[in-house]
Amino acid sequence: SSVRSPTTTRLWLSWPTLLATMWEKAGGRAVGGLDLLVRQAVEQVVLMTGHRPDMDAMRTAGGAALDARAGA
Repeated sequence: SSVRSPTTTRLWLSWPTLLATMWEKAGGRAVGGLDLLVRQAVEQVVLMTGHRPDMDAMRTAGGAALDARAGA
C-alpha cells in the first residue's frame, strides 16, 4: 500500500527512530524533532522581526548542539 501522509517523531536525539525508519521504508516521509523545531523557530523570527533567517544555518547549529549534548 502507498503511504500518503507524513509522520513526525518529536525527539531531538536518537534519530532516526525505528518508527521513522519503518515509515520511510513504507514510502512515507518522516520528519524529526530538530526539523520541526527549526521550522517553528524560523517562523517565529519572521513574525517577530519581519526577516527570514537562514534555515540551513539554524539546522546546522542545532545539530551541532545536539551532537555536543549527546557526547556529554
